[in-house]
Amino acid sequence: MGQLNQVLMNILSQAIDVLLNESLRQKFYPESTNTAKKPRIEITTKVISLEPTQPDAPDSRWVSVCITDNGPGMSQELQQEIMESFSVEKWADKETSLAMSYRIIAARHGGKLNFRSQLGVGTEFEILLPLV
Repeated sequence: MGQLNQVLMNILSQAIDVLLNESLRQKFYPESTNTAKKPRIEITTKVISLEPTQPDAPDSRWVSVCITDNGPGMSQELQQEIMESFSVEKWADKETSLAMSYRIIAARHGGKLNFRSQLGVGTEFEILLPLV
């Protein structure tokens, strides 16, 4: 469980850093933003069923933990860099907290780490862990 705590803290710390940086940018460069948003991080959990990946396999149940922020979001280039850092070939090149989190979730717990981001809207990381 200690490693999962580390994953949650990595993602949460990243969201906090992004929101702090955005708040400072709004404070010192108010002309660079249309509206001042109140920084927000939301954490939600639920149990979901996913379609089986193989024929004749039973539906699988997963715990979903979503960490969402209303920060500036990520560019397509940054999202691509993050996805590449998740690949096995890139693990040795550049160790990031997100790449390490991905390895802990996928390799050690059989889970998945997904993310969605939209510029000007925010970012959501979803951790999926199989219920055994």
